[in-house]
Amino acid sequence: MFMFCWNSNAFANSWLESEVECVRSIGVNLGGERRRDLGICFDREAAELNDSLMLKVYLYKGCSTCREAVKWLRHAQISFMEIPIRETPPSIEELRFALAAQKGQLRKLLNTSGQDYRALGLKDQLPTLSEAAVLKLLSENGNLIKRPFVVDSRRNRYLVGFQAAEWEKNFGAE
Repeated sequence: MFMFCWNSNAFANSWLESEVECVRSIGVNLGGERRRDLGICFDREAAELNDSLMLKVYLYKGCSTCREAVKWLRHAQISFMEIPIRETPPSIEELRFALAAQKGQLRKLLNTSGQDYRALGLKDQLPTLSEAAVLKLLSENGNLIKRPFVVDSRRNRYLVGFQAAEWEKNFGAE
């Protein structure tokens, strides 16, 4: 697959064969147009495919654990797409897959030390809520999700939180 990408920082138009290179050069989807630093990808369908193939890391910039995870990924030279978890929480589908990876333990998806978790009284409510209700709540409020939240749909991997040993096991042999 070829995509035409333009990046004004390089002052050149170029054809890129690698979907990852295109995503890396143009950044994330903003307002329906794929641009960052005036980089534009003209093939929206290909860009959406790239997003689905790229390792997604939902994070909060103010979180030291998220910063540590990003540092680990960069050191391991693993390409990924950063997604702000508060503004763009994972989808219910992604949360379902992560829940399955956590052997159905809803609590493992939750940021139990967060203010929103405490303010909503989820500790007491969780036993009475259905799985669907909790996943809907998480998909609407990224503050409730333990972070970083990692989606690697290409390899069917879903990680919650950062533990270097677990990440090494999942990403070390790439």
